[in-house]
Amino acid sequence: MKRLLKKILHKTKSFVTGFRQPQPVVISGLMNEEKLFQESMVEECAKRLAKYQKHLPAVQRIALHVKSNQHGGGKLFQIRGTLYLDGTELYAGATDRELYAALMLVLYQFQQEVDGMQSFKKEKKRINQRID
Repeated sequence: MKRLLKKILHKTKSFVTGFRQPQPVVISGLMNEEKLFQESMVEECAKRLAKYQKHLPAVQRIALHVKSNQHGGGKLFQIRGTLYLDGTELYAGATDRELYAALMLVLYQFQQEVDGMQSFKKEKKRINQRID
């Protein structure tokens, strides 16, 4: 019986460690010619993610999806983002003629959401202290 339990435990450990942790920043949807910007986008998102986590520890990761369409004489970039927190998700989106400008708009919207949640937590804590 002990050998059977050891075997099962060993198998479950190898099964559980086989899963990878999700990447902190995921960017999808970039076309071939736009993939040059992926590294700089990931770096910018990673910086912002660290900043969000400093203010609100529940923040876990960011996922962005980029769409580009020919519009008039140039491209139009549409970015939809998801900010994953413990137990919830926040969404933001932006459209611009420049990829980096659209990215900054999405990150700014996330910053506003994080700031709002942080102030809500502080207010709730202050009210609970008054009650006690």
